Amino acid sequence: MSNDIRRPNDSDAAPEAGPAVPAWLDRINEIVFRCDAHGRVFFVNSAWTRTMEFSADETLGHAISDFVHQKDRDVHRVRLQSVLDGRRLSLQHEARFVARDGSDRWLELRALAEQGEHGAVAGLTGTLTDVTSRRKMADELRALAYEAEEARADAESAAQLLRATAEDITRERDQAVASGRATAEFIASMAQDLHAPLNGVQSAIEKLLHGDLSGEQRTRAENVRGSAESLAGLVNDIAEFARAAAGTIEVRDEDFDVHELVDDLSRLLVQKALSQGITFGATVSPNVPERLRGDATHIRQVLMNLASNAVRAADEGSVNVIISRSTRTRPDGRLPVRVEVHASGTAFNHDEIARMFELGAAGSSLEGAGLGLVIARRLVDMMGGTLEFGGEPGEGNWVVVELPLARAAAAAPPAALSHNAAPLHLRVLLAEDNVVNQKVVTRILERWGVQVTVVGDGAAAVDAAREDGWDLVLMDVRMPRLDGLQAAEEIRSHEAAQGRQRLPIVAMTANALSGDRERCNEAGMDGFVAKPIRPADLYAELSRWAGHIASDERRRAA
Repeated sequence: MSNDIRRPNDSDAAPEAGPAVPAWLDRINEIVFRCDAHGRVFFVNSAWTRTMEFSADETLGHAISDFVHQKDRDVHRVRLQSVLDGRRLSLQHEARFVARDGSDRWLELRALAEQGEHGAVAGLTGTLTDVTSRRKMADELRALAYEAEEARADAESAAQLLRATAEDITRERDQAVASGRATAEFIASMAQDLHAPLNGVQSAIEKLLHGDLSGEQRTRAENVRGSAESLAGLVNDIAEFARAAAGTIEVRDEDFDVHELVDDLSRLLVQKALSQGITFGATVSPNVPERLRGDATHIRQVLMNLASNAVRAADEGSVNVIISRSTRTRPDGRLPVRVEVHASGTAFNHDEIARMFELGAAGSSLEGAGLGLVIARRLVDMMGGTLEFGGEPGEGNWVVVELPLARAAAAAPPAALSHNAAPLHLRVLLAEDNVVNQKVVTRILERWGVQVTVVGDGAAAVDAAREDGWDLVLMDVRMPRLDGLQAAEEIRSHEAAQGRQRLPIVAMTANALSGDRERCNEAGMDGFVAKPIRPADLYAELSRWAGHIASDERRRAA
């Protein structure tokens, strides 16, 4: 019992003892007590002594409230008095009692009013049940739940950091792609500039060839025309190679006629093949639909590069292009269309062909193998296809391309574009002890144009907040040295003492339980964001304060 337990005065003597206590009532674990109209105990069973270690003589004549912990005593007295005054008939609540050894006991009190003459309250009868173990277990579970919530918040923060890191990597990759795109655009622009004088040269040569030339002059002019055509093709290949290397080539879906594509290929290469003493043929198998859907422009370029290189490299025999439908099925339902290029007059082994597709003619003596093959392979990869090749000297060479195409159909609508959040021109003091959380929140804020300064505990936040230059404080609630609630109270006290303008403080906490907002508000905080931090919630809170700050600045300016 606490030292301030009031002993009864003579005028407060306990009423006379009642009948003897039944034996069974002393054997039960629950405390049974009775009080008179003044709240003084005049009966208590043995469970009271076993629980509280006070004897009946030390208890009788005292108010039951005298044994309640000082911090809970006033509340207990008010509630008990409401029964004694007749304002309520019963009472049930839990309170801390102080045992004889000074330890706390949590007891659940249940009491009923006893009616006397004329309906007045003559006293009350009640029970006290020891719930200390249950309360202790509940407190431990609550602490474990809080720790689990903190751990989950930390894990989510770590996940956010990983996502932010992935976004940074993606951003750097996009920047590299943009740089490559700029390079490709520069090369394409340079190629366009080179085409103008090349076209002039080719036009002059054509006029020259239509003039009156001797046999030797005509031969030289035709050699110049061939060199000019080769140079024009090389310029085109360089520009296309740069775009492919930078990943700036877009793969498109469009309907096209397979037979028209093959006819165009034949018109371009038949005469060239005949001029070299070989034959050229291109056919479409009946099992291929007449109209397909895919990147017609780049499919045409792949066919042209493969077939023209085969024609250029062939010394005799024939070059044949066959388009058919593969017997294999695809899980995505698309049609595997097979393109075969056979050259019977070439004599390259497998390793030589591999070097052509990897390096073109660079560093080798394979005449006619240029950037076209490298570009063809990259385009096939970009369209999700495969490319294989083979051959041996004396047997000719072959290249097989397989592309996933579809039957002609309407194109899918483009996806909706996303929009970036408007920038927030704020100077924010971030008070957060967890390093992972510091990085996560800083990354989020900096994307919105926020200037962030980080401190690692509440004491540092108090010191920093005394300096000018902040628009807002983001304050973690649980921190070492000084927690966020105490830090907010000190900041408010300093503002009041110095007559300074109120600095907005937004709380950050993983404990988003009921009553948490009230505690933050009582400490002087102005806003609340739950952990793990969701960017949308944080942006909404900061936007609200950015509007208030802008309004205040306009008023001061006026």
